[in-house]
Amino acid sequence: PETAGNAVAFINPSSSSSSSPSIGGFEGVLGPESCNRDIFTKCFQKRLPTVLRGGTASLFCYGYTGGGKTHTVIGYGDERGLFYLAAESLLAELNELQQSKDDDDDGDGGDDDDDDDDDDDDDDDDDDDDDDDQQRDDDDDDDDDYDDDDTLFLRVTACEIYNDTVWDLIGDEKLACTLRTNATGQLVVQRHGQSEQLAGVKPGGGGGEHATLVTLSQNPRAKHVYNAEDLHEIHRSCVTQRACGNSTTHHESSRSHAILRLEVTNKGLQRAEDRLRLIEAQLPAVRNALDNARVAASRIRYSEYIRVLRACDKQDASSSGELSADDYCISDVSDIGKICLCDVEDGQVGRTVEEWAERLGESSLQIRYVSVLKEYPGGEVEIKAKEAENEQEQRLLEKLLAEKERDLIDATKNYEELLSKGPSVLGGSMLLVDLAGADYDHRTGTEQKESIAINQSLLALKECFRSLSNVSKRRPPFRDSKLTRLLQDSLAPSNTTQRRNKESVSVMLVNVSPAAQLEKGTVNALRYGQMYAIKDGNSAMHTRQRRRAVDPEVLAAVRKIYQEKAPEKTTKQVETILSKYEGREALLLAKVRAKYLC
Repeated sequence: PETAGNAVAFINPSSSSSSSPSIGGFEGVLGPESCNRDIFTKCFQKRLPTVLRGGTASLFCYGYTGGGKTHTVIGYGDERGLFYLAAESLLAELNELQQSKDDDDDGDGGDDDDDDDDDDDDDDDDDDDDDDDQQRDDDDDDDDDYDDDDTLFLRVTACEIYNDTVWDLIGDEKLACTLRTNATGQLVVQRHGQSEQLAGVKPGGGGGEHATLVTLSQNPRAKHVYNAEDLHEIHRSCVTQRACGNSTTHHESSRSHAILRLEVTNKGLQRAEDRLRLIEAQLPAVRNALDNARVAASRIRYSEYIRVLRACDKQDASSSGELSADDYCISDVSDIGKICLCDVEDGQVGRTVEEWAERLGESSLQIRYVSVLKEYPGGEVEIKAKEAENEQEQRLLEKLLAEKERDLIDATKNYEELLSKGPSVLGGSMLLVDLAGADYDHRTGTEQKESIAINQSLLALKECFRSLSNVSKRRPPFRDSKLTRLLQDSLAPSNTTQRRNKESVSVMLVNVSPAAQLEKGTVNALRYGQMYAIKDGNSAMHTRQRRRAVDPEVLAAVRKIYQEKAPEKTTKQVETILSKYEGREALLLAKVRAKYLC
């Protein structure tokens, strides 16, 4: 049916693969005669305006292995996938926006040229006017650069999750990546970066010091797409680099989750983002260097802190906390409080504080922590010189830290201004996810390991759907897999991450096979998609559909068994159990019969 959310799949009543006669909540069904362009037009094209408003549009393709998910998202042979079709459509919109802006700029530029001519004809300009002319010339140069910097394009990245490892697919060889949370709280994919010493900062990291290396993690390799022809290289990388292998259905199955991200940006915004990332990477190194310098200041005079026994009547004379000649150095203290001393006859014999006081002829002793002075050939003069050098180092580092913090504020402000003053489409993005096929694999070796990793990540995604649709009361377990961590911002966008894109829409395509031997996988795939549909805001509708599909005889049988075999359960408790199995009452009946009647 054309009415969104009213498409229902009816299941063969004689089938044992399902406990419910129908699965509903889908927006529509596209049969085997439909091509990828039909799918794009009916399922995803209407989500593109969200991207043009600076938001995120996501598409997930799920199904049992062999259902044609990669064919749908990436494409096969001469047929373009949804990735290509969506990018092509978005590029057309960007070209129209760019052309409209260029036309506006041409109209404004004529007036600027007239102003420049008037300035050139005026021979009576004073020095202030000359300065204004120079500033205007500089602005004109900036405008020339801005024309190029302002050209919108798509920054495309492609990665896969294979055996719970993230790989970058762009380029001649795929590279391993890691996940990290950036300064705004958003999870990002990054390649392993290189570390280098920051200029003006002493190396650290040894002897208990904080490391002062600047490690700038690299973003995944990206392709800048200005026209549809630029997409061919990305298609080639995804097809050739992605992990493929044998499944229980066919020998060219995708054995990884592929995630393609397309973000609308321009060179000016890219440079601003790169500058912001660089400063964010440098700040920890400067802070660590300043901490190291402050710690080093306390170690100029003193080499270490040790424990001693000190006579109580000498406390005032040695109140500075430094080691004195009358102190007895402690070498060890046992678990039962027995103390051993250094440089004392029979000092290795453990004694209590009171026993040592009696042994040493002291009225009373007390354990103290004291500092040991360092010995310098130059004495106090050398110590003063080192302290002065350290103070100078701290001042320079404090100045450098203040500069970096100001740079961070300026870089953040510049980045935010570019976003706010630029076109609304700037920062908009599309996310297309080709989920690896679920597979009930009883093989051994590499294939089974792949299937286990795939099924575990899909299970984590399913549990997120259950939680988001209020089927489960637990919080969405996004941290249970790398797949769900990467998809969290699309499935459950939150203002707490300080995302600039507040609008987010998504759609799931469920690929099913007409093959009779895959009936169980088909039914499970449909139920998986139904869970996503509930998450997407149609829970009330699905509740009504499930209630209409319930067999009254099944409910009556469940209540009767509880009443006869478990009379301790109240009516309210029984109804609570039924509500938990809403839509799965037949399964509950089978469990109740097995427990109480067998």
